[in-house]
Amino acid sequence: MKLFAIDLDGTLLKSDHTISAENVSAIKKRQKDGDTILIATGRASFDAQNILRKHHVHDCPIIASNGAELQYKVNENSIRSSTSIDPQTSEKIFRYLNEEDLYIQVYLEDKILLESDATDALLARATNEKVLNRSFSYDTFIHSIQAQLGQYGVHPIESITKNDLSKVIKFMIVSPNQSLLKKVERRLSMINSCSISSSGAYNLEVMSAGISKGEALKKVTSDYEIELRNTIAIGDNLNDLSMFQVAGSSIAMKNADESIKNIATYETLDHNHNGVANALNDYPSNLIERLKRVNI
Repeated sequence: MKLFAIDLDGTLLKSDHTISAENVSAIKKRQKDGDTILIATGRASFDAQNILRKHHVHDCPIIASNGAELQYKVNENSIRSSTSIDPQTSEKIFRYLNEEDLYIQVYLEDKILLESDATDALLARATNEKVLNRSFSYDTFIHSIQAQLGQYGVHPIESITKNDLSKVIKFMIVSPNQSLLKKVERRLSMINSCSISSSGAYNLEVMSAGISKGEALKKVTSDYEIELRNTIAIGDNLNDLSMFQVAGSSIAMKNADESIKNIATYETLDHNHNGVANALNDYPSNLIERLKRVNI
């Protein structure tokens, strides 16, 4: 029995944020053969569930919010857990992000909070960035943040208050200014009670300390009594790195960040050409070998 841990955006999802019929079919075949298909995403658990439900994909354990949320069943026992950032740390982070005038989504267990003027302000900053930075592509930026702009469960509110920050699972930060994001990452990395990741060139994701897809994968496989050597991680971006580092083997999408490709065992097709189905079908004979040996 194998466990395939599959990322969503840039991996299982096409650019239009749907799952192809080929990918759905490959998942169901693996499940029928007795393998476990786990979804490991930076999205909120309710968002991931909504996507799977719309595509009639069932019985998948879920690692959400980059590992801060876990949802699965073991022997008919439902396991659901979430790890929030310490409230004082959340307040400190939110205050600093506001000082930098950043777009901020606040992930809670049942919704994602977003100040009502945040999207218009973000698009205005992107327009300004196009004027200030000749290398900046407005269209590329807009394309890269579609997952944030269109995700399920976002609740616009007039302003986010201290009371809203008591149980923050994740902060999603977006900016067209990559230099500013690097500055923010350096600043936040000095806070010991949080961890930082990214799922794209124009975002940062902040969770509680010790949270990652890799640590969550260890927890799930332990509960399922599956050895890590029998796990295969499939992904495309930096928030998948920890998962690639602990899984028995790993598969990078053709569209993956180079840092992911550099440590992957194999490479598959891109997310718009059924790369997941290609990986799941007849694994690993369909794949390009990138490393000389599997990490076990």
